[in-house]
Formats: sequence, C-alpha cells, structure tokens
Amino acid sequence: MNSFFFGAGRLGRYWLGQWKNFKLEPDGILDNHESLWGTMCDGVMVFSPDRIKEFDFDYIFVTCRNENEIIQQLLDLEIPEKSIVSGDHNIINHMFYYAAKKMISTEFMEEFYDSDDSRAAIEAILKKKKFVPESADRIQKQKMGSYLMRKGFKYEEIRKILQFYD
Repeated sequence: MNSFFFGAGRLGRYWLGQWKNFKLEPDGILDNHESLWGTMCDGVMVFSPDRIKEFDFDYIFVTCRNENEIIQQLLDLEIPEKSIVSGDHNIINHMFYYAAKKMISTEFMEEFYDSDDSRAAIEAILKKKKFVPESADRIQKQKMGSYLMRKGFKYEEIRKILQFYD
C-alpha cells in the first residue's frame, strides 16, 4: 500500500509510531509548515502538500487535529475523496487491515509452504490468471513477480518459475 500521512506534528508522530509497531510505514508525510519540508520525521521524509501529485499513492491519512481544513485542502489539490482517510477509527481500521494482510501473507507462506508447495501454489495462481511465462515480456513478468511477492512468495521461487533471466 502506498500511503502518506498529512501532519508531522505530535499526532502525526503518534500515528507513525503506531504504524511502525505493526511494521508499516507511510511513503512520506505531508505538512503545511515549510520549515519541515525536506526533513525527516522519525525516519520518514516530510513534503510540501503541493508535491503529492508527484507520487503514486492509495491513501492519504489525515494525522492532525484540523481534519476538515486538511480534507478541503486535499480536495482542492484534486485528490479523490476515496483516497482521503480521516478519523481515528478509520486510521486504526486501515492499520490493522494492512498489518494483518502483511503478517498473514508472509507468515502463512513461511509456515505452510515449502519450496515444492510454493512452486505448485505459484503455478496454480499463474494458471488461474491465465499467465504464461514463456510468452510474457519482461514488463509483464515483473508485474506478475511483484504481485506474487505481495502474496508472500519468495523472490528466488518466483524467479525460477517466471524465468526473469532467460
């Protein structure tokens, strides 16, 4: 998930700490205070809100007190409303969802699949998606490889099946 926080103040740092507890981290933090632009906030770069269009993102989490003003600012920047997440309960729901997705994906794969099982699972996914590595170009293979890695498969196993280096 590509995401940004909006707010590098006390509340933003609080949420950043909570996310890091779950091994999650936003791609950056937006903030209206020019003095923070280009600095790091607990290891995450702070940007001017005007720069958001330079990045690919799924969500912007409003992590500051003046939510309504920030939401309007983001809408004025033509950020789709569905990409703006505000309210503690919504931020918590997203955090738990992505943390669980990340943990289940990797832990499940490590615990239940050995190399042979993993190969069979990858081949089953490729078949279901009607993906034929032999006829795919490099870009298609990279996209499928990224998809499989997000599902928790190891790079070496994916590489062997997709034959990245023919």
